[in-house]
Amino acid sequence: MAQQKNKSLDEKIRLFVVIAISVLSAITILLLVFHDDFHSLAFPQEKKLRIDRTFSILSYLKEDDGTVRKLKDDTGEKHDIMFEYSSDFDKASFACKENAVRQEFSFTLKGLTEEYFSEFNVLGDSNFVTDIKFSSKGDTGTVTFFLKDIYLVKYSVDGSYLCFDFVKPSDIFDRIIVLDAACGGEDRGTVKGDVAEKDINLSILLKIKEDFEENQNMLTSEFPSNIEGISVVNMNGMKTGIFYTRTDDTDVSYEERAGLANRLDADCLVSVKMNSTASGRMSEICGTEVLYRVSDADGASKELADRVLSNLLDALGSNSKGTVAGDEEKLIASTKSPVCIAEPGFMTNQEELDLLSTDDYQKKIADAIYQALIN
Repeated sequence: MAQQKNKSLDEKIRLFVVIAISVLSAITILLLVFHDDFHSLAFPQEKKLRIDRTFSILSYLKEDDGTVRKLKDDTGEKHDIMFEYSSDFDKASFACKENAVRQEFSFTLKGLTEEYFSEFNVLGDSNFVTDIKFSSKGDTGTVTFFLKDIYLVKYSVDGSYLCFDFVKPSDIFDRIIVLDAACGGEDRGTVKGDVAEKDINLSILLKIKEDFEENQNMLTSEFPSNIEGISVVNMNGMKTGIFYTRTDDTDVSYEERAGLANRLDADCLVSVKMNSTASGRMSEICGTEVLYRVSDADGASKELADRVLSNLLDALGSNSKGTVAGDEEKLIASTKSPVCIAEPGFMTNQEELDLLSTDDYQKKIADAIYQALIN
């Protein structure tokens, strides 16, 4: 009798073990099939890895002491970082982007592939960067420089090399202006129906950018004209750098916005932002106001705010709500240079909301702020 019980118990244990193994096997198979991390580990796809792979190429530059030798060309000139030119490069496809807020510079080039780095030389000085990374999609590669400070990156083709030189903005500009489009990314600002404040702010800023680049002499002989995030212009005889906190739908913190102006030692910062009632409800309250820092010892922020407000009122014919103390605003409180926040109208006023949503009205706002800055 006891033997039969033991036998029955053994069979139950064996059955439990079989079921447990089956369940674990099923879970493992589901993870391998549906979970990306497990899937890429168990079933590597060469194409996916080639497209998505990002790696640091700083090791190509470093010697044992952390730097690499500089390369002199035939003219004796030196460049900070140099990529040996390949006949596979499509020069017409070259495009670059500067993100001064995050201290990054990147360029894309058709014909620049992962294989390039095992066949050609990359030379230069790593003192300007914390890292250099490469990624590719198809036959187009992207190289990103993670900079140790804010630099304006000049590029040129010198002999058989694509060359990059890193220049401190204060060493080349007579004047530096920072323009900001408030909100961005997950911060939509005030939203009324399908109209989000962040989109209006950005649209106006990009129109100011167009004004600078269309009406001022671009220094294209010295700097590339297709750098996103920076405009390099000759403004009233002064070499001027216009830096933008964002030129797309990006989330930028107050610290990053103010930090950009502070690190650049900018001559001024102007932010574009829409107004609304404290409750967020629609109302009859309307008009244009400009916030500024009252605590400026020299009154420079007030002077800037007065000029911006006057131009906006002339251009829009709107009700004036004056210049307003904005010392408690995070952006104003954190910025060392003369600063103001232009609020052209109320999104909680239906008439102004309708106007602010139109391209023509946004253009008037942009032109007014542009004129205030160049004068």
